[in-house]
Amino acid sequence: MDSILTPMNIRVKNKTVDLIVEPLLGWIQDGIPERKTIVENIKSATDTSKKYLVELKSLLPKVLYTAADGVYTVEDYFNYMNYHRKIINAAKNPLDLKNRLVTEIGTMIKNRKFINIAKEEGYLDSAKIKSDIKIWEEKWTYDIYRDHLIRNVKVTEKEMKEFFKNHWKDLRIANVDTTRFYKYKDDVYNMILFKKHTALLEREIAKLKKKYSVWVNEELLKNLDSANSIKNDLTVFTVKNFSGEPLVPTVDLQWLSY
Repeated sequence: MDSILTPMNIRVKNKTVDLIVEPLLGWIQDGIPERKTIVENIKSATDTSKKYLVELKSLLPKVLYTAADGVYTVEDYFNYMNYHRKIINAAKNPLDLKNRLVTEIGTMIKNRKFINIAKEEGYLDSAKIKSDIKIWEEKWTYDIYRDHLIRNVKVTEKEMKEFFKNHWKDLRIANVDTTRFYKYKDDVYNMILFKKHTALLEREIAKLKKKYSVWVNEELLKNLDSANSIKNDLTVFTVKNFSGEPLVPTVDLQWLSY
């Protein structure tokens, strides 16, 4: 990493980062709209818009960092952040947000450099890379559609008590004290939510199967060995330690041999 980034002579403008923090935090707390890109929302601000939007709009042309290959502005960063806003949205206070901004600026610089190296070395035309990108696209499409479907799924107190009374064995917890619902409330909630999510997704997938041609290799799935999970209920994920984001769209490394 150092051998690639050091020759780039990167100089981040700390003062500019400081100017971004307060108005961006205000926007995060009010809720950044999901419609349109971040830059489009900022550029559409007028004199009567929220103060934080007016301030962010004035910051767009400011230099965020310089490098051997050019000058990059706040607008360049917001264009990148549009696809990584989840990390920024999790900020709890100004210091937390600044740390996230600095980290993401560094990630953006690294990613941009690596993408350019990949283009220069012809990886864009690699069949393997194209296959990997297709897998990622399918994963993202599924994740977005799933999140959209389950957004309004709710679990009531009555449902939880009824479940605990009649189906507490489904919790897979040893020595459950059936007289103390409060001790297992979170487990009950998660189990019901999971069951509801699964049922909803199965119904939606059934509808899609009627509309589109879908084939699942069930025989192969039944014969797969998953190291840390129950068959047909896979829960093994590879994630980044810092952000918790999925690192690869592979549910279990043993899948790679198939």
